[in-house]
Amino acid sequence: MHYKLLLSLILILEVSCSGSRPGRVSFQKNGATGGGNNPGGNGGSGDQGDGGLSNDPTLKLDSPVVHRLNRTEYNNAISDLFDMPLNPAKEFPEDPKTHGFDNIAENLSITTSLADQLNQASEKLAKDILNEHPRTSVAIDLVSQGTSRSGTAMGQSWDIVGTLPLKFSLSQDEEISFELGFQASATNAPNPKTTVTLDGKEVISNTQIKIAQAEPQILTFKSTLGKGEHTITVTFNDRVNPNAPQSIFNTLVLNFARGSSKEIVQTPAAKNLAACKTMPEPAKCQQEIYQTLAKRAWRRTLTAAEKTELDTLWKTVITAKGTDLDAFKAIVQAVTFSSKFLFRTVNALESDKDGIAYVDSNTMASRMSFFLWGSIPDEELLEAAENNELSDVTKLRAQIARMLADPKSKRFTNNFSTLWMKLYELDKKVPDAKIFKDFDNELRTALSQESQLVFNDFLTNGKPITDLLTPGFTFANDRLAKH
Repeated sequence: MHYKLLLSLILILEVSCSGSRPGRVSFQKNGATGGGNNPGGNGGSGDQGDGGLSNDPTLKLDSPVVHRLNRTEYNNAISDLFDMPLNPAKEFPEDPKTHGFDNIAENLSITTSLADQLNQASEKLAKDILNEHPRTSVAIDLVSQGTSRSGTAMGQSWDIVGTLPLKFSLSQDEEISFELGFQASATNAPNPKTTVTLDGKEVISNTQIKIAQAEPQILTFKSTLGKGEHTITVTFNDRVNPNAPQSIFNTLVLNFARGSSKEIVQTPAAKNLAACKTMPEPAKCQQEIYQTLAKRAWRRTLTAAEKTELDTLWKTVITAKGTDLDAFKAIVQAVTFSSKFLFRTVNALESDKDGIAYVDSNTMASRMSFFLWGSIPDEELLEAAENNELSDVTKLRAQIARMLADPKSKRFTNNFSTLWMKLYELDKKVPDAKIFKDFDNELRTALSQESQLVFNDFLTNGKPITDLLTPGFTFANDRLAKH
């Protein structure tokens, strides 16, 4: 592991090669409130609003900062908190970017509209994390897959011209039931017909779509598929010649393409609560579950008052004839809509005689986890913070090495490089199809992955950061190599 490169990137850690204590902070009592503006990791996006580096190893802040979780951090934190792949921020507005980064603290305000969306997300989340669900779900983004193909985006739908291939992958063998939602129109022309294939095998044959339907017409099919990549191809069979008079036309719009496995499973939270019923003291087991949830969500040990508040909320629901699941839903909503979850703060210990204060261990743990994982600390990192181990450079580096070995560190490589090099702009570019006839999403993905892999190589293989400007090598599959 090349620590000089890593530590030059991790603005949040402030560890010098000489072994000075990390997390040194100078709070200026008469300074103006500010958020800071340095790009960092965010598990890719990083830690913003914590001041900047200088030759002085002290990190100077105008005041303690408040940093709202951005969409990426929010999604990652929720997914890690409940051990489920969740995307509750999907409908949130995009976070504003400064110099390509979307996690500048001073830009991350909360509008009335966003507050309402956060509240709704916590309500829905409280239900989703307890409901039985398909072991595998397939949700295809039509617009991202349709870009560079013939056709037009209509919101999240796709107006098909010719064929539309839709790729997805499975992590294990599954029997999947698919639903495709269509809407159509026709004037002085035949009603549109479609044929659908799955991995080249026809599953829907030349089926007519009704016109002027208020709701999408849903076509279904089932298939047992193996682990790996698969492709659904939708074909508009009888589209009217585009050169025909304007009074003669027909259109076929695909509104959604989704699938779910036959196998239904319990969520981790539901399993844990069910297990409490078999314990000698079910109430104590339940209390441990929801207090641990709050501790992880709020990134620190709970105060006695907070524990009492959670206990009171649980008992209030039960007293009102609610079930254990109802009580847990109330806890989940309260915890995830709390400012203690939605905002990160910089907390400092007492200042010394020179006015220098070190951030406390919980703040350091959050800085590390949100930088390297774009998410909340895990149990081991929280325990290290509780034991004040993160003030020791050797133990701090050991935690960094452990965290980089975790699969969640891929968020750092992917998200940081995507924001730093503005790779997200690739999704917005639509090359001229007449000139770049073979450009498709596979090539678009390869272009993005090339930069991410080069960045990751410097992070893990000990190359000087200066060589990143002229690396002299690249990563390319057969498709990209031809370009």
